[in-house]
Amino acid sequence: MSDHRQFHRLPRQFDVEFAELKWGEEANVAGTTQNVSATGVLLRAPAPVALGTLIKMKFNVSGIHRFRPGFFKPDSAQAQQVVVLGRVVRVDEIEPGRLYDLGILFINIDPDDQEALMSYIEAKKQTPSTKEDTV
Repeated sequence: MSDHRQFHRLPRQFDVEFAELKWGEEANVAGTTQNVSATGVLLRAPAPVALGTLIKMKFNVSGIHRFRPGFFKPDSAQAQQVVVLGRVVRVDEIEPGRLYDLGILFINIDPDDQEALMSYIEAKKQTPSTKEDTV
């Protein structure tokens, strides 16, 4: 079975906060990416989320600000954050009742964030993971 993905997946672990989009109070859940591409992530989470569920995700990518388009490149914690709206397209149970892998397809991401993420992945795909990449 061949992999027909359009974008390279980079194995990197970033801490993620995510919440299911629904009316009322949104409860944030913590997870960790297992890999990331310009169009989605594989997210390790403590509970399953139904296929098709829309979620809002926030994760920090250390150093991504250097890849953002434009002349002015702020050097702050806020500049490291990527916020996306995604849809759950895959759910795999890793440890029964404890850990799940969620395939998340980005359905709404700021174009500058997506461009920066693509450039970041290109730059890092030949480089081994470092402490900076796991922030």
